[in-house]
Amino acid sequence: MPRFALDRMLIKLGTYLRILGYDSIWDPVLRIHDLIRVADTEGRVLLTCNKHLGSQFPTPKQWLLVPSTTPLDQLRYVIASMRLDTHSGLFSRCVKCNAPNQRIHDKRTVRGVVPEPVWLRFKTFTRCPVCGSVYWFGTHVRNTSATLGLILRSEDSTAGGASAELGGCGESEQAHKEKHS
Repeated sequence: MPRFALDRMLIKLGTYLRILGYDSIWDPVLRIHDLIRVADTEGRVLLTCNKHLGSQFPTPKQWLLVPSTTPLDQLRYVIASMRLDTHSGLFSRCVKCNAPNQRIHDKRTVRGVVPEPVWLRFKTFTRCPVCGSVYWFGTHVRNTSATLGLILRSEDSTAGGASAELGGCGESEQAHKEKHS
């Protein structure tokens, strides 16, 4: 499974790649020279809009020039160019910090962390081991999948489907209160 490093013009594309389960990093303040070094050192494919690679900047070991269009068109281009699997890792990675989410085996551990109606309605939750974000297979998953043009397979929308177990999106009740107060 390819891992990516994205230039500052492709951050939204990076978020979409994380949603698909791909290890994707970016740093909006990192110079392109430094990003190329990170990509080469870590064996990542550099995704860039920069047409000056090779002339003004060093050529990375692995890279793809992404047309500067909308983020959804960029995503379609990368999926087609790299023949990416769009289902195996769907919603398996934290969109905030890129770490793989871990399944929560005892949902009681997230009571008070997620909104009570969510806790009552959903059986399966995952948590990012780095930032602590808690995710569940709610309407945001279906809405995001529709936005990205993905069709969820029937097993994805059940508690037993791999994407359902690893899926979802949400924020802690505390983060929700802070954002909306």
